[in-house]
Amino acid sequence: MVRVLLRESGLIVLGLFASSVLVFALFDSLADPDWTDAARHAPRLAMAPAVLRGEALPRFYEAKPRDAALRTDDDLAALARDPADPGARGRLVHRGSAALPTLLAHTPASPAAVQRVVYGLLADTAPRLTGGESAPREPEAARRWWSHFIEAHGLDFRSGYAQRQADRLLEHDSPNAHERLTRIGAFALPALASALERSLGDPNASAAGVTRLLALAETLSGHTLAPHDRDDAPEATRAFLAWWSIEHLEYDTLSPWNRSLARVFETRYGRWLLRALSGQFGRSAVTGTLVGREAARRLPASALASGLGGLLATAFVLGFGGNAALRRRPRAQKVTDFVGALVPGSAAFVIAWSALARACARALAEPSLLAELLRPGHVVRMVLGAGVVGAVAGIWMQRPRASAALHVVRVDAERWALQASTPTLRQRLVHGLRIGLASVLVPLGFAGPVVLLGSLVVEWLLGVEGMGALTIQSLARFDGPWTLVASLTVVPLLFGRRWAAGTLFLVLGARPEGEPETAPEAVAARAPETAVTPHEAPP
Repeated sequence: MVRVLLRESGLIVLGLFASSVLVFALFDSLADPDWTDAARHAPRLAMAPAVLRGEALPRFYEAKPRDAALRTDDDLAALARDPADPGARGRLVHRGSAALPTLLAHTPASPAAVQRVVYGLLADTAPRLTGGESAPREPEAARRWWSHFIEAHGLDFRSGYAQRQADRLLEHDSPNAHERLTRIGAFALPALASALERSLGDPNASAAGVTRLLALAETLSGHTLAPHDRDDAPEATRAFLAWWSIEHLEYDTLSPWNRSLARVFETRYGRWLLRALSGQFGRSAVTGTLVGREAARRLPASALASGLGGLLATAFVLGFGGNAALRRRPRAQKVTDFVGALVPGSAAFVIAWSALARACARALAEPSLLAELLRPGHVVRMVLGAGVVGAVAGIWMQRPRASAALHVVRVDAERWALQASTPTLRQRLVHGLRIGLASVLVPLGFAGPVVLLGSLVVEWLLGVEGMGALTIQSLARFDGPWTLVASLTVVPLLFGRRWAAGTLFLVLGARPEGEPETAPEAVAARAPETAVTPHEAPP
């Protein structure tokens, strides 16, 4: 069973990846989605929304990611071709101290004309880097001066040192940490970004500390970031991180390993994937709310409509479906099978659905979510939707292989009744558990796609506030973030049908030797197509 679970889990992961790539490519080609929820910060940052959406980035693969070190090398090469190149000069000035380690390492080996330009630029920054000292511009003297500078201040230009100062400034008002970060300039921006990103997920992070970091980030980046008030600090932080996600390679030097990973993650898809792995899926263009919150709010309604529909279909087909011989059973036996599947299955479903609704309420920090879901008018629509989904699923379950699989459940129930005329409480509980589990697994294992498709259409037609209704609206609006996440929720259900069918037959003891555990068609085909009668019962 563990081997099967691992195999099916691997298939689900591969399915999620393939589905995300396909849907991302489709919507990124047809529309202009804001995958990372960054473009809304454009007014605050005084930047074009297209830039924050990452339109200049490749979609899936960056052949040669260029970080601060590589960009500085490119500028040195441009100055070697033309020492008066204003573009190269401007980029080095803009990059500031983030280019310093690369410049000090590579300038001594550059042509004399390049050395004069670079040491001249560095002389302009020396007073801020040293606290007031001036540096020579003549190459020979400048090389000696900057060599002494590295001996005295080289340890300041380490990522760990800058990170410690940023963390200290976040924790408390430290003039010393502020002075050190200001002195090392743009080289400190990666540390500030890291500290601010952690503050978003830390409920104990000081608003005053975040404001201090944002004020310093505003000085070093040149973008207006200062929060309007304490409540605005998280939004100002997200604005800075949106800018940083686009511009960070201008200031950050990557390790060889991270530079290799950047081939994938410095793309539009890669940046969405990194955020998705941390639970940030973007913002729905239809509702204007975060996709994760919208999914948590709508998932219980969809689970109720589709899950209850599948349960009803299973119970009805168990009781009244099957081949001609099964339909000729006595009415009392049919009703017994129907109730025997419906009651334990309903109990299992209610428990599972209540747990799901409470988990979503906790994730949203909205204790009233369950009451909102169970509004009288909404309940009526969900029940009607469950009825329609159940009718469609019931028709689909009449297929020979699906009905044969259901017959295995029916046989288990009837044999249990025949083998013990006065079952003990323990036997009743075991029987109820088996049939309840079967009633939940059967819709997933043998009618999952139909239940999902039916729920999608029914929610939209009946006005059920579930995931299917919003997905229909999102398709019409080319809402990429929501449609992508909605497609990902379908993948585990579609792949899970193999695991559900295998688990069903394993629980009921109907899997013979030599057959794959997760091949529902092969297992179902072995189920008998005749009803169990008393004279067939084992002695």
